[in-house]
Amino acid sequence: MPIVERLEHLPNSTLKISEEYREFLPSIILNSLNDPLLRSITPRDAERFRDTESALAFLGDRTVYTISNEDTLAGLIWFSEKKWPLNLPNSPRFTYAIRMYKPFRGAGLAAPFSTKVVEDFTRKHLGEPLWLETNSDNATAIHLYEKTGWRKRGEYKPEEHRTRLVMTYGLEDYKTI
Repeated sequence: MPIVERLEHLPNSTLKISEEYREFLPSIILNSLNDPLLRSITPRDAERFRDTESALAFLGDRTVYTISNEDTLAGLIWFSEKKWPLNLPNSPRFTYAIRMYKPFRGAGLAAPFSTKVVEDFTRKHLGEPLWLETNSDNATAIHLYEKTGWRKRGEYKPEEHRTRLVMTYGLEDYKTI
């Protein structure tokens, strides 16, 4: 059953979390192409979400959650199976990504949105651990992740990219960096 939950404790009680995202594809595409902050942090989104066909192809095999205010998309989280980049045994299979959009960015929504969605996803997947990667200099994102239970695991530097920090959720047996 899809999660649809109103976040009553937040200032705007019309916000809701849902697993429905297709109605928001135009907004996802516009944000990915036109938001300077997103373009600087996640430049691949401009290619992933360049048009409806590309967005549907990218999101098609992912579990996607949205947070919205009536008809306005506030943010997006997705999970997918992906090999993690660190050379450690028993690596998590699922990766996590979050995007928060203007004017909701900085409004205190990311932490409760992330917490609720991660709880729902891990419950549905029997507590499987998760991993994510972010730019190691993205202090705002790292603060959010640590605040919501993610732990630093290591760094790597892919070709033609800034150093990436890898973090996990629900994987307590590895040493943190």
